[in-house]
Amino acid sequence: MQQPTTTAASTKKTLTPTPSRLKDLLLILSFLTIIYLLFSSPRPQLSLTPRAAPSTSFLTTRRHIVFSIASSSTSFIHRQHYIRLWYNPTTTRAFAFLDREAVDPTGNNTRSIMDPTLPRVIISKDTSSFPYTFKGGLKSAIRVARVVKEVVELNEPDVDWFVFGDDDTVFFVENLVTVLSKYDHNGWFYVGSNSESYDQNVKNSFEMGFGGELGVGLSHEPGFHQVDMRGDLFGMLSAHPLSPLVSLHHLDAVNPIFPNMSKTQALEHLFNGVNVDPARVLQQTVCYDPVHSLTVSVAWGYSVQVFEGNEFLPDLLIPQRTFMPWRRGGNAEFTRFMFNIREYPKDPCKRPLIFFMESVTSGKNGIWSNYIRHDVADCNRGYAMKNLELVRVLSHKLEPDIEQMKFPRRQCCDLSALFNGSMVISIRKCGWNLHALNTKSFKLAQYGYAMVGILDSVGNHSHSLLPAKVSSLKFDARMRKHDQENRRG
Repeated sequence: MQQPTTTAASTKKTLTPTPSRLKDLLLILSFLTIIYLLFSSPRPQLSLTPRAAPSTSFLTTRRHIVFSIASSSTSFIHRQHYIRLWYNPTTTRAFAFLDREAVDPTGNNTRSIMDPTLPRVIISKDTSSFPYTFKGGLKSAIRVARVVKEVVELNEPDVDWFVFGDDDTVFFVENLVTVLSKYDHNGWFYVGSNSESYDQNVKNSFEMGFGGELGVGLSHEPGFHQVDMRGDLFGMLSAHPLSPLVSLHHLDAVNPIFPNMSKTQALEHLFNGVNVDPARVLQQTVCYDPVHSLTVSVAWGYSVQVFEGNEFLPDLLIPQRTFMPWRRGGNAEFTRFMFNIREYPKDPCKRPLIFFMESVTSGKNGIWSNYIRHDVADCNRGYAMKNLELVRVLSHKLEPDIEQMKFPRRQCCDLSALFNGSMVISIRKCGWNLHALNTKSFKLAQYGYAMVGILDSVGNHSHSLLPAKVSSLKFDARMRKHDQENRRG
């Protein structure tokens, strides 16, 4: 039988790509392309070292700032002590603008007061011919407003910032330098804070730093204080915002900030802490003592408050109403402020135990600040508070960089056991060991022991599991050693 003849044409098959096959082909080609690019491109070098953040500091120093003080021939004589607190003739540039020459306060002659410890006095230009129609205002406001123009016309060299204030304002210059370093001085910035009084902001403006609008929006910095309030500032100063203290105004209208002192003496006393650690002054830190059920709030360089029981942290950050409104009268708006307020108990025995700063010393192991008990009534306190007379606080100089200024964080603190009528507090950066420390203290409390934080020679903490009496003897010896080293340092 003859086999059928096979031709090339009869064996050739035609491959026609279907849509599904075309899709698969495209996926394969894409995959191969990615593989080729991955292996043919140069591989980046991996580094475990984080890149340094770009510097955002604008290198502001004291010499880049010019202070303009609005004053008068009368008030300048009586408010010189405020200016001397912060003005340094060798490092600070400042000018005091007066309506006319200030005379010798003795009245014996009319010689101009020339004091090297005070800023140079400039007599403002005559503004008597300027029209003034604001009802109830003072025509001298024209002269004060023109201080801005007149200080710029002095053409001082290397000026990055002009700072304006009245003669009853105290500036904390190092903190001001730190705050202004956040800003680019080449731009237009109007930095300050509005009034604490709701009524004053309604009357003047919510967007001014008191001194007049400059056509630039206000950049709010909570460390500036207009102090539109009267009386006792304790509630505000002991719960200061988490920001460096920059200025305090209207100091003639408030009580001395420390007891048993004049206003001038009290401010000089505050500067004992300012001169050691300016950035930490009034910064609030809260500790808890679970053994004795105490809560301690430290406003560094000013006061320590000890509460019986566990106080809620957010409550302690709210100022207590110890002060009075700026404007007197029955208008309810006069009593409204721009921040939350908690009431200050009228019964002194329901208030916390208060300690005021007595001294500050700096040594190689850190900074010790001591706070002495201030009683205003004979109250029946618990055993732990009854015998407490002294609080000692150990800290290290606070030097925030620009990034920390942008993202401030409150620090933490540890408490020692109470012994010999005193308590020791160590302020530190918050970290993981806070939880471990609190856990240990609770366990010790369950077994009837008091935890004693002993500071070693490098400022670290070790924790004794001995009963409080035995640990206190060791702690006393260690404290004496620290005192001796601080005096040598």
